[in-house]
Amino acid sequence: MKKIVCEMCDSTEFVKQDGVFVCQSCGMKYTVEEAKKLMVEVADGNVTSPIPTPAASTASPVAAPAPAANDSTVENYLNLAKNALENSNNEEAESYANKILEIVPNHAWGWQIKGAAAAWQSTASNSRLREAVSAWHNAVKFAAEKDVVEIKGAVEVAFKSVWKALISLHAGNFANLPNEENRDRIIRTLDDGKFFLNDLTVRSNVRFSRAPLYSSIASTLNDKVVEAYNQALEDFGETASEKTKFKWDRYTDVGDHCLRLLDIIVEYVRTPSLGVTVCNNMVIIGEGVRDSCSWKFEADQYSSGYVRDYSFTDEAKKSRTHDIDVSKNWKKFFENDSTGAILSKLEDLRGELEIIAGRDAYWSAHRDEKEAIQREIEQITAENAELKKSIEALPEKAEADAANKHISSLEHEREALGIFKFKEKKALSEQIDRERATLRIKLEAFNNAKRGIEAKMAQGEVRKKELNDELFRERGRCSEPDPFLLKGAVVDGEFNTTPEKLVAHMSRFLPAPYAFDALETATCSLHNEYERCWAVCVENTEYTTENKSIGVLIFMKAQSAIDKIESIVVQTSCNRDVDDIVEWVRIASLVLSSLLPDLDLEKVEKMCVNAIMGEESSVVWQGGLSIEYVDYELETDDNTLKLKSLLIKP
Repeated sequence: MKKIVCEMCDSTEFVKQDGVFVCQSCGMKYTVEEAKKLMVEVADGNVTSPIPTPAASTASPVAAPAPAANDSTVENYLNLAKNALENSNNEEAESYANKILEIVPNHAWGWQIKGAAAAWQSTASNSRLREAVSAWHNAVKFAAEKDVVEIKGAVEVAFKSVWKALISLHAGNFANLPNEENRDRIIRTLDDGKFFLNDLTVRSNVRFSRAPLYSSIASTLNDKVVEAYNQALEDFGETASEKTKFKWDRYTDVGDHCLRLLDIIVEYVRTPSLGVTVCNNMVIIGEGVRDSCSWKFEADQYSSGYVRDYSFTDEAKKSRTHDIDVSKNWKKFFENDSTGAILSKLEDLRGELEIIAGRDAYWSAHRDEKEAIQREIEQITAENAELKKSIEALPEKAEADAANKHISSLEHEREALGIFKFKEKKALSEQIDRERATLRIKLEAFNNAKRGIEAKMAQGEVRKKELNDELFRERGRCSEPDPFLLKGAVVDGEFNTTPEKLVAHMSRFLPAPYAFDALETATCSLHNEYERCWAVCVENTEYTTENKSIGVLIFMKAQSAIDKIESIVVQTSCNRDVDDIVEWVRIASLVLSSLLPDLDLEKVEKMCVNAIMGEESSVVWQGGLSIEYVDYELETDDNTLKLKSLLIKP
């Protein structure tokens, strides 16, 4: 008699449910095809040799050897987990994934499915993204080389889908009930999602193109915010009789919740048309709330009717008007082809860098001449230092100092005399006058001697200026094909340079008024798990004002300043301000030009601007390196920093 025999517990008791055979002993499930392969002849309660199914029959009477029990069991669980996940049976998929991991703890696809199944079981009040991300890290960690790209792709798709679904869920809840709790759930989901997005990017090299993802999120949230506001406006009413104090409070609260969300949403916008729409909504809602008021009915012996009741104070209206003006400026950013404006400013500045590169190339080809000039400058500097010392050693100076000291002593002696010592005071005053006359002669002698030495020093300084002018005069532009390249910095898609070398190389090209801070250890908030990062801050000192200063930080992950770099982050804190972005891109472009051959500075600048602001993708691959836009917020004691970075990794 043929029966199905369970691989897990040897039971022959099965029931067919939902198209699969379910073992009544251990719960193991088998598809029809899998069940056919497990059909065996059972006699007197004992399992005998398998009888091939028709599909498995061959001309040979000897059946192929069956796979190891664990292998076939895991494969069966994996198929069931995949099927469950595809059919949105997420709890079941997670259960099968756990069974896989009990047998093979480092099963990459088991971890991937476990993460996806857990993430899709998130609810409005219980996000499971954190445990999902932890599982996905394991999936990438344990993935075989042949599977790692597919695993990362599956993680990327799953994360983006779940994050968008959670945001859509919370956005819908906000549209139905636009209160503080639902608003904050959206904000937390955005912040958490961005954190996990960056965590997967940094730790497991999962690449996310934020541009289309962010635009989708911004569009979804904008629609739901507008829906919530329009409903609040309708509830507020059209006539004065409807606009009570209670309704006004409700309307202004909802309006402020909407404005808070739109202020966040605009940071996610990549498409100019959507940016203009979001900014218009900010202005419309901002003005509507600012100018609103409640009404009350008043009557006396002369008249009756509705009069204004509650509204915002003049100070509050002034503050709200400022916020509205900010929204209008953001709108101009999207309307005025800011990408073109940024590239235009970079083009103007590029000439200066090209001149520096041309000069550097010239002196690289004329090293002996440069070294001779530098030696002469050093010699003049040393000679002038000695001449300055010789002024201090002049005998005329010593004599003048002694005379001056003697006069001070006489003056002190005169001041110490009593008020009736007229004769003695007169004698000392006459002596002091004589000593002062002598001092003038000695000072004149000293100055005459000093002038001769200072004339020699001045001649040296004139010659130094001539030499420095020769060193720094224009020598043409970019005489080399890769003028900013640090040769050998990247080999076979891996960094082959150190923080110390990279910073020293870049410092040759940045013109005044840029200033490099000292290279030092630092904690990069994007690399919290890394113990050792090296950082340098580059600042345009002319751009620094009382209220504004832009510093671009370059973080380099490396064990020491002289060990090979593992990854680079070029980071700044800024909003959508053209000048700020220009400074950031300028430094990032110099970093990349130092690393990547066969790219002129203009191409590198366009590549950076596209990663930062482009509509299609925020990830660029070049020379074996990925250049990815990464953003997040960092809470400090004083405020919230909106940090924007370019992450450069092999």
